[in-house]
Amino acid sequence: MTKCHVSDDPSETTLCKRMEESVEGPNPRGKGLKEYILTNVKTGKRRWACIAYHTSAKDRGVAMNFCPWCGESLLPPSNSSEEA
Repeated sequence: MTKCHVSDDPSETTLCKRMEESVEGPNPRGKGLKEYILTNVKTGKRRWACIAYHTSAKDRGVAMNFCPWCGESLLPPSNSSEEA
């Protein structure tokens, strides 16, 4: 089984099968698991940010730091170095 692997580059980020089935596309609205990708408006460069769980459309959500199915970290490398 393939495990989640996150990268700052959204095109290099891969999710395990269960997470892929559960998460909705980038920056959607509503209840459930959402993937967030940030864009620098000056450079146009895109960066993978997080997966967040929302209990309703109005809920701000909670960012997940690990995958509940494969156990791998969901923190992008740029955030991981700040914690060290």
